[in-house]
Amino acid sequence: MSKENILILGDLNSVLDFLDLEHNNYFLITDLKISGIPQVIMKNIESFIIDIPDKFDVSCFENNIEVIYDIVSSLIEKHGQISSIVTTHEHTVLSAAMIRTRFNIPGVKESEAIFLRNKYKMKERIFDSGIPTPKFTLVDVDKYHEQISQFLREHGQIVIKPINQAGSYGVLITKEIVEATNHTEMLIQNNSEVLIEEYLEYPIMHFDGVLQENEMKFFSVSKKLGNCYDYVSNSENLCTIIQSDPELVSKAQDFTRKILEVFKIDSLVFHLEVFVDNEEFYFLEIAGRYPGGGISKLIKRAYDFDLVKASYLFDTQKEIISVHKNDSVNDLIAMIIIPSPVKEDITIRAISGLEQLPNNIIGSMLTGPGEIVTYNPFDAFKKLAEIYIRDTSNEKIESTVNYINNNVNFSYVLASKERRGKSEQY
Repeated sequence: MSKENILILGDLNSVLDFLDLEHNNYFLITDLKISGIPQVIMKNIESFIIDIPDKFDVSCFENNIEVIYDIVSSLIEKHGQISSIVTTHEHTVLSAAMIRTRFNIPGVKESEAIFLRNKYKMKERIFDSGIPTPKFTLVDVDKYHEQISQFLREHGQIVIKPINQAGSYGVLITKEIVEATNHTEMLIQNNSEVLIEEYLEYPIMHFDGVLQENEMKFFSVSKKLGNCYDYVSNSENLCTIIQSDPELVSKAQDFTRKILEVFKIDSLVFHLEVFVDNEEFYFLEIAGRYPGGGISKLIKRAYDFDLVKASYLFDTQKEIISVHKNDSVNDLIAMIIIPSPVKEDITIRAISGLEQLPNNIIGSMLTGPGEIVTYNPFDAFKKLAEIYIRDTSNEKIESTVNYINNNVNFSYVLASKERRGKSEQY
């Protein structure tokens, strides 16, 4: 039996454990320096590295799509048709769909994926369908002063974001017209299309799962304490609590199906973010991938379901075995992540507040004294610690989260000052 040809886009390390070299030929197009991969594997994978900017840009593969088309075309000419494309992380979702569309490869196509990447198109489609979402407008480069002024007058506080990024990159939440204007101009100068939204001070939830041929194979509901913007921009701790209430899960699943129907999508690995107000969901954003920020690890701990592996199997056209949450989770399980306090290299000196941790903590990973934390602009969720909590109610988990927020602290020195013989401790 002949082997299938599978193309991997992006991060080979993330799918390394799932490769089947006996039955498949693998090809890799990546933006990363390939390291840490066993030679026995690399000698069986034909790889290509594309040039990307030295700054974070989720559109890096899309911006190189013609180069990627040429690579894929030559691969098909040499080895035969590609049977499937494996995506890894946000920056490969749309480009993979574009390749599938161009070369008639099974999987999510460009007409679907554009709504999973372009924040304006996704919100416009949702708004037109009548589903609640924060008010928004696409910035007009000739009228943005008036647009910003109007949104600030009407809403008091606004969100400014590029339409094509992720991980809160390029996002600003502000009440100030000068700050809003300067940020918008900066994004425009960087060739970004820009979205202005009203700011809603509502709790955030996200729904993660796998829909395959209209069957919900896996579905998880999580509640946020804090938000990604404050984690990335203000170095505030972020907690995710997996919810188990059957009524909430059912309502969330119905809302998710409604969203995917709007986009005419019947198969997807998804990460859907919503605001919640008085038990009503407001659409925030959707992505066609598994969640980042350690959430996939939390889900695996809670359900023994590997969303990263499921994504690989989904992309390679394999059937996903269903997991039903009510059989898997009784208690609530949560994860709190503690960010690096500054956007530069640091050396950890000490950790305080660990002496009397609540007994509902079930696991942790901490950066210890003496360890160097290297700043990486491409890793928005770089963390000093992840702490897992299990209990019977949101209130008990929130109590532990408050204890951690108020008591657990990392003291550090800036690596740049340490190298110069100055070791001020923070």
